[in-house]
Amino acid sequence: MIELHLSGHLSGNNFEILPASIKQLPKLAVLVLRDCKRIQHLPELPPGLEHLDVRGCISLRSLAGLFTEGQKKYRAVLEWFDFCNCMKLDQSACSKIMDDARLRIQCMATSLVGQELMVRNQMKLWNQKSSASTMRRYLMNKFHLEI
Repeated sequence: MIELHLSGHLSGNNFEILPASIKQLPKLAVLVLRDCKRIQHLPELPPGLEHLDVRGCISLRSLAGLFTEGQKKYRAVLEWFDFCNCMKLDQSACSKIMDDARLRIQCMATSLVGQELMVRNQMKLWNQKSSASTMRRYLMNKFHLEI
């Protein structure tokens, strides 16, 4: 089955708002609004959106529904976004962006710690077997670990 993802490149346009109906485009995966100097607000965007580029949208003030809030397990709504030179973003929008960045960093750190623990445990098991000394040395060198 072929899956179709839409990409909207609307850079440099002179509009002030996006229609709220944009959220009804479930296949929209990429939205590029770079240098749309008059756009002031982003409405709720489609849940399938993966990449958002609003670099240089100098009048952008507010965002709606771009980030998850209050979920027990964090999941990034957008894989990638760019808000560079959006200097008029209100405090709420800036807080959402910073909270999202903090949660992404925490998720990555937790994942890395989990991977390190898994490697250490595997190394301990291999260390118990005499034939695994070569593998143990390889993993110790590759991951810079000591057991």
